[in-house]
Amino acid sequence: MKYFVILLIFVGFFGIIYAEPIPEPVSEQDVLIYENCGPGTIFQDGICIVEEPLVKSNSTGKWDSVAEILIMSPLKQFKSGIPIDEIQCRESLILVTKHDGSPACVKPMTKQYLIDRDWAKIKSLDEIQDNPNLIKQNIIDVNYKYVTLYPVNTCSSILLKLLTGEDIQRFTIVGKGLKDNLILQITDEDLKEIPDIQELIYAVHSIEFPYSKHSSTFLDGITFVEYEFFLMDKAMKKYGDSQKDYFTKLDKDYEERFTNPVEQGFTNHFKAPIIIYNDNVYSIGGTMFQMSNEHNQISMSVSPKDSIDDEKFITLTDEDMKSIPRIKEAIENIGTVKESIFGHKGLPEDQLNEYIEWFKQKSQDRLNVDKSKLIQYDEQIYSVGFSIC
Repeated sequence: MKYFVILLIFVGFFGIIYAEPIPEPVSEQDVLIYENCGPGTIFQDGICIVEEPLVKSNSTGKWDSVAEILIMSPLKQFKSGIPIDEIQCRESLILVTKHDGSPACVKPMTKQYLIDRDWAKIKSLDEIQDNPNLIKQNIIDVNYKYVTLYPVNTCSSILLKLLTGEDIQRFTIVGKGLKDNLILQITDEDLKEIPDIQELIYAVHSIEFPYSKHSSTFLDGITFVEYEFFLMDKAMKKYGDSQKDYFTKLDKDYEERFTNPVEQGFTNHFKAPIIIYNDNVYSIGGTMFQMSNEHNQISMSVSPKDSIDDEKFITLTDEDMKSIPRIKEAIENIGTVKESIFGHKGLPEDQLNEYIEWFKQKSQDRLNVDKSKLIQYDEQIYSVGFSIC
């Protein structure tokens, strides 16, 4: 008996020596997710994903008996040819698209965690409104104001922009105007000839207009330059530098150009200082440009910033804002103005050329112009663009 106990101790000793090495420690977030991995999921790359085939229960009738339906893992479903938006997950999980385009089923609690790690994109159809027409579509991504249709990785593509009321107003503000003779009217019969445009129209209407993360204001040329000089003077008093540190290019006769009705063009290159107002940080944009018609309104943008970094900055008061009221107005409008929605779809180059020719022919026949970039269908106005590598 004594020797038997010694033998057990001996075996136990060597069992400890040759045991598996202790795994590397993981972060608290990984531990949290690992501990919540459910049945049928495994811990991989810091999250819980479905690996093995799933069994889905389904009631079969009045006897309340249960039929078990075998569901393949998301990756196997995808490789078998099932479209990514038709892949099934068990009821407690949601479908996401990984950064490499492959699907995975994860717990809802990991949704924001995945986004923060740029590991996955939420299944786009979860973000869109119910629309029976979208059954025909293959929307593979919805990101802020961009809706992407399959295929994506092609050298040629169509871009459709659903214009907001602000966009339409901007055509008038900048002096171009929005004339009926520049808008190509599209009918239901037309859409039968250009089905990919119809697809994009459905797609851009599948989400609501997002609100802008920045704002802008339109100014006449004289006022625009006066605003720049006001910001520059405040910065020069603070830093003791000179005009050349802010204006790298400014036409010396700009006042005469703005008052002369003849179009002479205008160049303005101004590096605006960062501004702080009511303890918030903003950058001023749209101050580097060259325009052919100096009598058009000019857009100055205002965008919130998280920090000042190493840039020059000035702090503005309510009294200062009386000198630049349109900038104050733009700041107040941040997050209140709707932005356009863009739809994108790739096409083979020969098919895209057919679309270009179709628009060219219809524009000549109906508008007597070479090609219209604006179309109208069902009282909505869109801009259409074509891209070839």
